[in-house]
Amino acid sequence: MRRNETMRNVRLLDAGGNELWKAPAMDAALNKAWYSFMDVVNERIAVIEACPLVPPVAVPPVPVPELCDVTSGSRLKIYETAQMLAMAYKLTGNEKYLHGALNFLDKMLATPAISGGEWSMGGRVGAMGILYDWLFAELGARSVPDAVGFGSYRALTAQRIKETIAADTGALVDNLYFAMCGQQSLSITSTSFDCQKKPVYENWDRSDSKPSIANFYIGGHPFSAVNNVTVALLAIADEHPDVLPMLDTSYAHYEKGFLAARARISVDGGHHMGFAYGVSSIPERLLLWRSALEQPDAVPLLKADWQAKLIYPYIYGLRHNGTFPASGDDFDTPLGSTLIAQLALGAVSDVNDGVAGQFYREQVLPARGSHASLILERLLWPAPLPSAPQDTLELSRHFRTAGQVLMRDSWDYANATLLEFKSTSFSAENHQHFDQNSFSLNYKAPLLLDTGLYEEYGSSHWWNYYTRSIAHNTLLIFDKSERFVRGSKEYSNDGGQWFSAPAQAYPTIEEIGPAGPNALDGIIRYENTPEYTYTSGNASKAYSAKKLDAANGFVRNVLFLRTPSFWPKPVTVVFDSVRSKQSLPATFLLHTANDPVSGAPGTTALGNGQYQLGFTAGQERILTIRNGGGMLTAHTILPLNASVRKVGGAQEGGSGCAQAHIVTGAQLANAPDCRFTVRRRLDGDNYAWRNQTAGISKQQSSSSDVGGWRLEVTAPAVPAPNAPEYFLHVLAVADNDGATAPASAPGAVRLAATGGTEALLLGEQFQVLFNREVAPAARMDWSSPLVGGAILATGLKPGAHYALTSTPAGSGFARTLVETQEGTGTHLSSDQGVLSIE
Repeated sequence: MRRNETMRNVRLLDAGGNELWKAPAMDAALNKAWYSFMDVVNERIAVIEACPLVPPVAVPPVPVPELCDVTSGSRLKIYETAQMLAMAYKLTGNEKYLHGALNFLDKMLATPAISGGEWSMGGRVGAMGILYDWLFAELGARSVPDAVGFGSYRALTAQRIKETIAADTGALVDNLYFAMCGQQSLSITSTSFDCQKKPVYENWDRSDSKPSIANFYIGGHPFSAVNNVTVALLAIADEHPDVLPMLDTSYAHYEKGFLAARARISVDGGHHMGFAYGVSSIPERLLLWRSALEQPDAVPLLKADWQAKLIYPYIYGLRHNGTFPASGDDFDTPLGSTLIAQLALGAVSDVNDGVAGQFYREQVLPARGSHASLILERLLWPAPLPSAPQDTLELSRHFRTAGQVLMRDSWDYANATLLEFKSTSFSAENHQHFDQNSFSLNYKAPLLLDTGLYEEYGSSHWWNYYTRSIAHNTLLIFDKSERFVRGSKEYSNDGGQWFSAPAQAYPTIEEIGPAGPNALDGIIRYENTPEYTYTSGNASKAYSAKKLDAANGFVRNVLFLRTPSFWPKPVTVVFDSVRSKQSLPATFLLHTANDPVSGAPGTTALGNGQYQLGFTAGQERILTIRNGGGMLTAHTILPLNASVRKVGGAQEGGSGCAQAHIVTGAQLANAPDCRFTVRRRLDGDNYAWRNQTAGISKQQSSSSDVGGWRLEVTAPAVPAPNAPEYFLHVLAVADNDGATAPASAPGAVRLAATGGTEALLLGEQFQVLFNREVAPAARMDWSSPLVGGAILATGLKPGAHYALTSTPAGSGFARTLVETQEGTGTHLSSDQGVLSIE
């Protein structure tokens, strides 16, 4: 019997051939999952029963096992434990599991309502709702222990649910009622348990005093909090109809707020916060409302096209080892997690998506160490799994608004090259980073990385390095007079992106729209063919308008060549145009795990973990990056005679780097760690480099994307005011050769061209053209050693006809693409302004 196969017409015979048992089918995977599930439940019961009803008060505090920490523990862990214990009892009828569930409920009932703030309060409320609903008859027939209270479990549970929702911690945003009602208290009468006024769901005016949580529909805890409250209120509504008005409020938050936000951001399934916080329990949350309110044979409540697409970033973004790019705040997101599973199962349930079904069967399930979660998944999404091969998909997908473009060369995950490009159409804080126009590259290992460590939200490392542009493969424009301030605190000046008024840290749905203050241009061009993916992002508005032109200050063009004739693996070409207002030089960044190797004849240690690579004038700037089974050559074509500096590691032979305090950011003594260096202002416009030390992370266990080194590429001279700077890089992957010397790179020669054209010859026959100007090009002129050869031109007028001419000139040819009328021999550009001529 093969994995994931169902055995049919099963009969069990004794030695005499007598039938002892038979079944029409036996699902081995489900059988295995059942034993795993029961093992987990039994382990949890053992831990819970060993814990006291109320944790002892001691100085220092006595550690409490995570499973017993209903006071300040994880929302998910509290909710999940209640769900598993109740389900074990309902499926087996074994009193052991009922007693375990009641023991867990006792601990929640004995916990003060405000304990742990909104995070833990929401977990308890949701867990109590699950137990109330699933164990309804049992709770009504039993009285609570004297140490917990008096009356029946059912009555006291409903009472505690309401008390916890209404509880005031003293910090407005740390209350469940705030997540539901906004800046107001509740109105509690014998007939109504609800907000004093219905909050504003749409078109909220910040200058008005009307209560709203509209600025939390895109980010923040309220979605989870509202969901937990909804679970509880739906459970008790039949016996307590006074909560129905608040359920109406919750439904409106879903319909007009949380789901409306996701409909805009996740129109194609992507998410601006990346893969960790982009995964969510939306399918389960939708199932909650549909189970409670939907009539048989009715159109599913709150259904929309985008919901079945949520799994696709994970299908496209899966790396060689079952992980995902470290975009945004990056906590551990296992491929086998039930959150990713339910995205696939939701797509199967909604639209019978065969690709999602196959991804679940062939990728998600085998990635699991324990199969316990399969039990709940089968109960919630019982539909048979359809199957469709992934190779029916294109090898790239653009996730609009979220601004992700994922490009790969095959669906052989273990051996595929994956390029991720990100340029979101809006800015927001929460778990999104200042990483517009950034990219990462993976081939058998992370080769170009999103760096830093997600050790704690809001930490000094988080504010000063991890979320900042300097930690990503994007551009910096350092202005010593710029101040990166939030509230009363000033943070590091990395020269990167930031919020500029009137942009909001927590914007509303309307504020991220095209005309909103948080709008960015994002992805402005995208074209995919079997041979290449071309995309372009405009991140100009992500930087201060004082230093970059807001319309065309930073435009990045990315060309991903899947199967180039001149190299055995994919090659990526990155062309940047930068327009600074103040003669401020731009810095191009590449982050690596290991020390890059160059052919520079010398290296000068500059201190602060910085090393100047001593390339000579006219020497090719090529660096080799090795990690795991993969290798990358990074060839800087522009700027000419670029300055290349590497930063990080341990400063061999030096005194290391001044460290910043993990909590306060204050200067500490020098230490060898120089991986996270940033400029911190001393006084006036004077700065010093500090290594922004990372703490120990409980959220990110892998260090594969933390990074060790960064490359900084700058022009040898500062630009004139408003004069453009150009960066051109060729990035080629290969199998790690195991050597320590520089590796060979594909041939890449810059061709002479007119001022508006950037021309590159890759290998011996492939010419790539970029437009150096702002407006789409009506004409491109360049010199080439080839009278023919393949041409890929970008930045042209969309849907226009061009004539290609070639005239002998010296030892080569003067070549021209010029807009013309349609006719014999002309070439039509695509709707993205790209023209490919074989």
